[in-house]
Amino acid sequence: MIIKTDNVLQVFYAAVSIIVLFSGSFHPLYNWDIIPYIASAKALGSNDPILVHSFTYTEIDKSAGTRKYASSSAQEDSSFRALMRSDYSAFSDLLLFYKIRVVYNLAVYSLLSVGIAPVFATHFISAVSIFLATWMLFLIGRHSFSIPLQFVILPLVLGLGAYKLARLSTPDALAFLLVLAIIYCFLKEHPAIYFLFPLLVAVRTDLLLLVVLLGLSLLFLKTPGIFATLVSLVISVSIFFLLEWVYSYPGWKAVFYFTFCDKSALTTPPEFGPDLYFPVFYEGIRSVLKSPQFFFFLAIIGLALFFSTYKLKGILVASKLKSKSVILLLTAIIYFIIRMIVFPLAETRFLVIPYTIAAISFCELFSPVMTAFNRRDAALDGLTSPPR
Repeated sequence: MIIKTDNVLQVFYAAVSIIVLFSGSFHPLYNWDIIPYIASAKALGSNDPILVHSFTYTEIDKSAGTRKYASSSAQEDSSFRALMRSDYSAFSDLLLFYKIRVVYNLAVYSLLSVGIAPVFATHFISAVSIFLATWMLFLIGRHSFSIPLQFVILPLVLGLGAYKLARLSTPDALAFLLVLAIIYCFLKEHPAIYFLFPLLVAVRTDLLLLVVLLGLSLLFLKTPGIFATLVSLVISVSIFFLLEWVYSYPGWKAVFYFTFCDKSALTTPPEFGPDLYFPVFYEGIRSVLKSPQFFFFLAIIGLALFFSTYKLKGILVASKLKSKSVILLLTAIIYFIIRMIVFPLAETRFLVIPYTIAAISFCELFSPVMTAFNRRDAALDGLTSPPR
């Protein structure tokens, strides 16, 4: 009995995606961010800050206990955690950083509304998002990857950080799913990309940078729908500013100071200058240089750049700068650099997106070379095989 490679590939993706789904749902990582995200979702149905605060900590204690979540997050000091638990007013100020993730909060709120426990709801959304993301990778690979690379891309991307996203209670997994859908539409020139751009910004506003880079790439490539691209970019930028206004977002300086300097200054950071920024930037670079995923990223970039100029029988794989694969690679590099300059946090969950885009670009560029070598080897085998 002959087993088709395509069937084996589908079984492989099905098995891995199911493992990811169950792991994310029932063996999550207990990140502290779950507390303000549950509160932000609850706040969609209640304007009472005391009720929101009480509900959130009651549910956390019921499901796992605040110690479990607090001890898993080295970024949160004990005095800050104690303040958030005891002072509903300070907790309400904290939510200004989280309410802006409106699509994710709506997803959590929807599950709460049908009776699902809020803690499990956050785990489930992340797990389902990465479950679906594995199948988006399957579709992307079917588009133009050689068969071996269709097997390679899934464990590579999970190892670069996507598996961790499935186990975190943050919007990052949902955003990752949307990014893969956008990459698929980008490669296939599918019009759904114009809807996905604004939706991604509504999930994570900081990803406006990626949306702008990919939108400019579409304009540069002169793909069909230039007007639609411009409209989508305008809507995306408008959603960014609208959400900041509606939810009174404190702004970049406040988030930067809160994250890296002093968590007691929730919305009113002191004077901000180079003396504060550059030590943080230096530590961010040091941290990212300790990450194995970053060195995989560098290796992927190096290989992708090599194969973008590789000649096989006189044919250039990426025959011009306007190759979509090369554009994706450049997008990943530019996004990574700007992201680290603006917000030098080396956590994998914030960097898995450029890592994954680079990996997809590499597979796109390497696939024609691998296919050509396989055909050449098959032809040589045919020439050297003895006659029957």
